[in-house]
Amino acid sequence: MQTFGINELGAVYSLLFIPYLILHLVFTFAVLADARAQREAGSGLFLFGPFVWSMVALFFGLLGVVVYWGIHHSSLRSPVPPVRRSREPEEV
Repeated sequence: MQTFGINELGAVYSLLFIPYLILHLVFTFAVLADARAQREAGSGLFLFGPFVWSMVALFFGLLGVVVYWGIHHSSLRSPVPPVRRSREPEEV
């Protein structure tokens, strides 16, 4: 019976890491493109800007994409886009 050493297991883990990295990068660029399109269309982004949403997709993978989709594209989304508040105080 042959056992695997640390070098062989490292190679196996490296081969498994590459598809996950590619998948996370695809998720990242897809969310970035969609978030920019949402912002330009005026439908608004909730909570964060395009860059932060793309980082959520990069670090959290499918879970981050599902959260982004749930907030921006599902029927859970409010039909009214979010309103940006100005940082200047209102005049009375």
